[in-house]
Amino acid sequence: MNDALPAINPDRQELAALRQAINHLAVHSGLDLTDRSTLRALVAGNLTALPDADSPNYVELRTMLILLYRLEDSTSEDIGIDGLQRLWRQHGEIVDAHARRTA
Repeated sequence: MNDALPAINPDRQELAALRQAINHLAVHSGLDLTDRSTLRALVAGNLTALPDADSPNYVELRTMLILLYRLEDSTSEDIGIDGLQRLWRQHGEIVDAHARRTA
């Protein structure tokens, strides 16, 4: 009997929906996920470093972020170097577009 978990290959829509849920919850919680120190504290579980340390949303948000990172990691293993380079270019374009909107 094989107890190994099946491979998870989320599609773009599922990852986009997860990112949207994360962004919505972050905004609702008053967190700026573009702030690296906030993001690091949240992922590390250092909730006392966040503005409202008692917020129940932080645990859910942290869990969703870790899930997103793990899904993206497993997906990156499947797409190879060329696919990763394409994703980094797309990421740069998204960050640039966001910076222009907020400037």
